[in-house]
Amino acid sequence: MANRSPVIEQLKAERELVHKEVQRIDAALAALGSGSSKRTISAASRRKMAAAQRTRWAKVKRATSEVVGHIADRLGTHLLELFHCICVDTR
Repeated sequence: MANRSPVIEQLKAERELVHKEVQRIDAALAALGSGSSKRTISAASRRKMAAAQRTRWAKVKRATSEVVGHIADRLGTHLLELFHCICVDTR
């Protein structure tokens, strides 16, 4: 048992050093901030984002309708109706 006492004391001293190092790391992280805070977006910003998305979709829909209108002009409305029926049935 006499041989174990110095080993135990050395392990306790090592544990104390590691504990102090962990405390220093925790203090550094607290000073820098954890980085896991969630950003909140204001209601006004959400409205602006929604309006921008609506504008983007309107642009896509407008481009699509122009293509469909161009096809209708070139093929005639009866072929467009047939094409529409085929596309709707296959979905």
